[in-house]
Amino acid sequence: MDAQEGFFSGVLVAASGAGGASVSLAGFLGVCTKRGLLGEKTLRNTAVGVTPPPDGRKKHFKVSLSKAQLLASFLDSQAVTLPKATNAASAPPPPSALAFPEFCEALVRVAEVAWREVALMTRPRRVAALLGVLTKQATEEQALEELTLTLTLTLTLTLTLTLT
Repeated sequence: MDAQEGFFSGVLVAASGAGGASVSLAGFLGVCTKRGLLGEKTLRNTAVGVTPPPDGRKKHFKVSLSKAQLLASFLDSQAVTLPKATNAASAPPPPSALAFPEFCEALVRVAEVAWREVALMTRPRRVAALLGVLTKQATEEQALEELTLTLTLTLTLTLTLTLT
């Protein structure tokens, strides 16, 4: 198990509640609610005019996630395989829990939805920001500050190299 998988499995254990290998919908919603993911946060853009458009023109970013979006991420991540069409009238009920790969996918979906307003934030950064909040090692403000600092340094270095 590599470090990234260990990190995801640590969040999986927190969400499963019993240290099991799967996460129920209640466990998924519960851990996301307990860790403060639900709701909307308005974050100030500290690099207005410095970062490239479209983010460089925004004074504030909204990081938001609703219960309906969490539910959609959970359901969209389930690997539902329908049996061959023996009785089209009675489709099997969807599974009620996510296995480890599905749980990881659900977290990526949640990160994409929550950070959708920050166009310059790549998917890996969005997932890292979400995991930082879930594990209480960072806040949304810190993730945005890190992004703007990285972008500002990259642009400064690029301009310096171009001018020399």
